[in-house]
Amino acid sequence: MHSGALVKLALRDLGSTQKELASQIGVSAAQITKWKQGEPMSFEMENRFRILTQIGDRDPEVVYAAGSIGDTDKWQKLIDFLAKIANENAETGYITYPLEDEIGVLISHVFNCLDRLGAKIPSTFPEDLDVDYEKIFTLDEEASDEIYNHIVTGNKISSSIYKAFLVLNDLWGFFAAYIEGLIDEAREVDIAGLNHFDDIEPCLIDLAFGKADLDASYAPNKSMFSLEITENYKSWLTDLKRTCVKAQIPITVEPMKLILDDHNSLGHDAEFVSLGFDKDQIHPDIYMNEILCTLRTINHVLPAIVKKLNITEEELNLNALELRLK
Repeated sequence: MHSGALVKLALRDLGSTQKELASQIGVSAAQITKWKQGEPMSFEMENRFRILTQIGDRDPEVVYAAGSIGDTDKWQKLIDFLAKIANENAETGYITYPLEDEIGVLISHVFNCLDRLGAKIPSTFPEDLDVDYEKIFTLDEEASDEIYNHIVTGNKISSSIYKAFLVLNDLWGFFAAYIEGLIDEAREVDIAGLNHFDDIEPCLIDLAFGKADLDASYAPNKSMFSLEITENYKSWLTDLKRTCVKAQIPITVEPMKLILDDHNSLGHDAEFVSLGFDKDQIHPDIYMNEILCTLRTINHVLPAIVKKLNITEEELNLNALELRLK
């Protein structure tokens, strides 16, 4: 998975040629070329490259883009800081778990999205963002506000990431309120794994960047990126709806709202549920069931009533226009 990045990283940081690297690793130069082009390498070989480049468990794609291990760690601290304050500012009533980053993949998702958006990562970490994030709020109010505002609004890179994280709050809230449960139930009936609705959750960060209001000069591929992720979600949500309908799993809200509605509206919908305001609403499936039961009852007793009143079929054949309210 990371073979190409590991090879490029080793060649750059060690200053080796492909032939020298091949000799050092104990493989042919042709094999180095194959790995560089993306051919998967064994876990053992990947571990050897990680030791050779000293990146540990860091994502080689991120280290290569960041320019160095030291700058990678600085990016990690920035993203952790932005994720923390964004999560604290969530107003949906739900914790945005992707921003908790318990498995340490958030930085990889962010760098991947920025790359696809055409947003350039500087070769060295920006000096204006190189601050001690843990001490920002220990400074006097004026100094603290100045640094904080620059990070979340002044710098194009950090402000873009922060905007996407705020959007993610709303998307995650809606997902947790209305979609997560559907996926859990649908997964139980989709034993063969023929559908792709499991992609809905891990790609919410992509959808957040697609919905975020980003500076076009910084993210020139925004339109194409948004279109691609929207089309993917349309397919995944369709799979989910189809599975739910087939298995008679109740759907309380149109899942397509996730891509059709703006993030603020989705956040409000999520907050509505988190506050318990949806408890008194009649479930649409229950309401529809009552209608169907009523219609079945009418169809069952109507022939007997017609016969009892000696009404002919001609007399019963009403013009639909006459039934409309005037």
